[in-house]
Amino acid sequence: MYLAELLVTERVLAQGIALFIGSASTGNIFSALYDSNGNLIDITGAVAGATTTAYQRLPLTNVVNELQPGTYYLAFMASSTSFRFRNHIVGNFGAGKLTGQTNGVFPASLQGLLPSTFTTVLGPIAGLY
Repeated sequence: MYLAELLVTERVLAQGIALFIGSASTGNIFSALYDSNGNLIDITGAVAGATTTAYQRLPLTNVVNELQPGTYYLAFMASSTSFRFRNHIVGNFGAGKLTGQTNGVFPASLQGLLPSTFTTVLGPIAGLY
C-alpha cells in the first residue's frame, strides 16, 4: 500500500481520488482516504486501470460533502505487480508504503503507521476531485 499525505486548506466536496497513472495500467486500482489519525474515511473499490501517463479518476463509494480543512492520507494498491503510477521524487510531506497488506483490503485504522517523513519515489502523484 502506497501512501501520500494531502493537505486540504478549505472545505471541499470530495467525489473521488485522481491518481496519475504511469507507464502501465494493468489490472485494478484500489484507493482509500484516511484522516490524520489513520482512520479510514472511504474507499474507491476496484477500478480497472485505464490510459497511461494521465490522471485516472477513482470515485469514492460515498461522496464526502464537506471534507474539513486538515491533513489526510491517500492510499493506493494495485492488483497487478506490473501496474505503475507516477510518483514524487522530492517533497515536503509524508510519503511511504506499507507491506503485508491484503490486496484491495484497507484496514479501518492505520494509527501509528502513517508516514511522517518523505521517502522519494513512494508518494503517488494524486489528489481529490
